[in-house]
Amino acid sequence: MSKAREQWLETGLDVLVSDGSPGLTIDHLCTRLSKTKGSFYHHFAGREDFCNALLEHWEQKHTDDLIKATNDKEPGLALSELDRFARALPFDRENAFRQWAQGSPQAAEVVRRVDTRRVAYVEQLLISKGTPGGLAHTLAWLEYSLLLGASSLRGVLPEEERRKMHRLVRQLEGNNS
Repeated sequence: MSKAREQWLETGLDVLVSDGSPGLTIDHLCTRLSKTKGSFYHHFAGREDFCNALLEHWEQKHTDDLIKATNDKEPGLALSELDRFARALPFDRENAFRQWAQGSPQAAEVVRRVDTRRVAYVEQLLISKGTPGGLAHTLAWLEYSLLLGASSLRGVLPEEERRKMHRLVRQLEGNNS
């Protein structure tokens, strides 16, 4: 991907956080980047193409890249690294995509796919560690729910409490790390 196209998409992520999906207009994006509409149309066929690319960009950066970064690791280490990566994710972006999904079937489909892929990957790692399939499935959803819930409580939920909850989930997985 060209640097210029990536700059448009990164600006789209920022606009989605600050202004919500109504802010994803060509005029607003051009103003935000101090670029012309011609520059926009050089990279995207229109707003719909931009929104599709933005959804794809978010999925790639916040799901595909995390899976690739841990895929060749031992399952316990991969889970620890995923937790570290996940805590570093810009949750304002996660929340903005979830808000967008409330009013957009297209965004909702991508958010559902991302959620399903993330949970399935954690489930696969847990099974690789020896956790029985049904329990691995439930624990993967529990861990993901904890991650999303804790992100919504940033600034309210003390970090030590989040760590305690995480340790409890790890104990349920049979790993007291």
